[in-house]
Amino acid sequence: MSDCIEPTTLQAWRAEARQRCDHRHHADIDWLIQHTLRINRAALISRSDLPLSQEITSTLNSGIAALRDDVPLAHLIGTQPFWTMELIVTTDTLVPRADTEILVHAALSRLPGDHTGATIADLGTGTGAVALALGLERPNSEVHAVDKSRAALEVARLNAQSTEIDNVTFFEGDWAEGLPSGQYDVIVSNPPYVETDDGALPSNLRHEPEIALAGGPDGLEQIRRLVPAAVARLKAGGWLMIEHGNMQAAGVSGILYDSGLTDLDTVPDIAGRDRVSLGKRPALPEA
Repeated sequence: MSDCIEPTTLQAWRAEARQRCDHRHHADIDWLIQHTLRINRAALISRSDLPLSQEITSTLNSGIAALRDDVPLAHLIGTQPFWTMELIVTTDTLVPRADTEILVHAALSRLPGDHTGATIADLGTGTGAVALALGLERPNSEVHAVDKSRAALEVARLNAQSTEIDNVTFFEGDWAEGLPSGQYDVIVSNPPYVETDDGALPSNLRHEPEIALAGGPDGLEQIRRLVPAAVARLKAGGWLMIEHGNMQAAGVSGILYDSGLTDLDTVPDIAGRDRVSLGKRPALPEA
């Protein structure tokens, strides 16, 4: 089916676009209109009779074609909201998702607001979303964020500049191997955990970087790699927290247990699905 909708009013174009797209894209269509026309939600509704120029219509039609091809909206408009921030997103980074805010909440709950001098690490930082949210909420902490993708780190640094969060430092490297010397109160990670069939990502994720998504046949390959080295970098009593798929809690908790962590727990997302598993490095025995 052609994605070309003839120039018309905002209301008519929106109605036609919603008919041509799957229901899951309807909210994206509204965001696309608002971004393209530089209007807010109220204007989207109140100015429904606004005539559209040929240029605007062409831009919107291109957006519809991209959405139907499962291109993330964030790639079309260049930004994505996360926590209280608006973050720059490119094709070099995973699009930050609301479910990952559960990882931020879990870390903050183990770092009280009056906790000063805390050291935090974010492994596989991507856009810097989690690291920046933690740095924002715990301004007296020191946050180290690692990614093996130099292009992703460039985006993360731009996000640090645009949000004016200055207590996050970025490092290039492979998981905990990229961290500078020292031990951490909390280490968090949103690693690749998508189960891949013969190395292929699901079609709805093919526009996002495979390095940030593909977790092998059971989705746990990278988690098995990162956990032991991350545990070695925890302070006694420090916490390691891993985001994962909703059917992977048992597997991730087993990896945490095998690496010597205690006080294991799993935190659900807003839909009640298992989302973050965590454990604590035991305190050192008294001499």
